[in-house]
Amino acid sequence: MINKKGQTLLEVIIAIVILTVGVISIVTLSITSQIMARKSSYTLIATNLAREGIEYARYVRDSNWLEIEAGSLEPDQWDYKLYSYNATTGKYDYASGLNFNPTSVVGGIMSIEYIWWLRSIDDAAAKIYIDPNNYYRQNVSSFEETPYNRIIAFNPICSDGTDEQIIDGLACFGNCDDCATTYGSGYEKIGIQVVSHVQWTDNDTTYDKKLEEKLYAWKE
Repeated sequence: MINKKGQTLLEVIIAIVILTVGVISIVTLSITSQIMARKSSYTLIATNLAREGIEYARYVRDSNWLEIEAGSLEPDQWDYKLYSYNATTGKYDYASGLNFNPTSVVGGIMSIEYIWWLRSIDDAAAKIYIDPNNYYRQNVSSFEETPYNRIIAFNPICSDGTDEQIIDGLACFGNCDDCATTYGSGYEKIGIQVVSHVQWTDNDTTYDKKLEEKLYAWKE
């Protein structure tokens, strides 16, 4: 004879187990979806911040050519503003941060502030903030801090006509030489390898996004 009370209790337990498993699965899926959406959002922003560095270097090179054609720059100044030179030491700096300042516009062009004293992606000056108008700003600590840091290298591409070498601006930080001094008198600067590096931390995990592009002085 079947014990109906025992059978009913067993059915209730089974139903509770099935319901619990279903709820846990739904909650787990929801949490995973939120984590993936958050990660995707962070990666998208980091990619755009890295791309910003690449696009700015291209803009500067192309603008310099227009200035050369107008007679405002010398013919060999196609890379003007894409390096810093210390006349006292005779050394170059090829790595920088960039602060795009939307509050300072001259002739319709947004002001760009270089941060040449950056020495690593971990420097305080590499930190990116967001202002009240949702513009991402670098090294402006009065605004809301973001999880992102950024540093951009404008590495010289050197060539003697047959061989091509690249000076690593992130390795010699502010103590770099030019192409001829580094590789020999036959080498000259023919382009720039732009490496835009963005780093961020989420849930105690560090992520990196690097974009790289070679820009040549093809008009020379």
